[in-house]
Formats: sequence, C-alpha cells, structure tokens
Amino acid sequence: FEQVVEGLLLHQDWMLPLWGEFSEALARASARGVAIACLSMGHVELPINVLSLLAPALKVAQIKLLHLKNNGLRRDGIILLSKSIQMNQSLERLALKETHLLDVGCVVSLVEPSRHDNRLRSLSLDKCNIGLKGSLMSTL
Repeated sequence: FEQVVEGLLLHQDWMLPLWGEFSEALARASARGVAIACLSMGHVELPINVLSLLAPALKVAQIKLLHLKNNGLRRDGIILLSKSIQMNQSLERLALKETHLLDVGCVVSLVEPSRHDNRLRSLSLDKCNIGLKGSLMSTL
C-alpha cells in the first residue's frame, strides 16, 4: 500500500480479484437472507472498474445504510452507483462524505430516484463540495 494521496488509498489492479470476491460474498449473503445494517467504505479509491464489480451485488444486497467516504468517485462511478442503488429494494439511507460532486448530472442522478421512491429515506451529502461556491445548489 504505497500509494496514498490525501488520505485516500489509491486503487491498484492487483486488488481487482479481491473486490470481485467481496462482491460475490455480498451477493451470497443476500441470497441467504443476511441483512447488513451498514456497509461503510472509506478512504479507499473506487474507480469505475471496481464499481463495475460491485454493482451487481449493490443491486441485490440487503443493506440498510451505504456509507461512502473519500472514495475518489468520478462522474461515471457516481452514475453507475446511482443506477445500482436504484434497483436495491433494501437500501434506506445513502451517505456520501468528502465526495466531489461538481457536476449537476451527478447530483441529479443521486437525488432523482429518491423523489419517486419513498424507500430511500435519507440522502446525506456531507463535505461533498457541491458546485463552485454553492453555484450548483442554486441551479438545483
């Protein structure tokens, strides 16, 4: 683990099989009816190739709270994450911390599903740098 930037463990390709195993374990737990009160992943980079591995499990895992902090999420990753959690029937709370949401599309992809589905009861965007000097919030 030599590559840490601003408290974020950067992704290394050798870690992909481990993410795949983690995703499979989440899916198996869901198939067995195991409920997960909180899944928290912080200070580890989640690039699109990792999120692509996690996406199938995030669609079915019986997670009540998904908490992601400082994961270096980019626009494509946030949109994939949003699509995955839209399909999840158990998720009630989503918390993103220290995730840079400088794009209107990113914020809308997270907020829009909760407008039409009462299942997601809480969306927390803490220290997410939404827009430049708040300009994005005035757009919404």
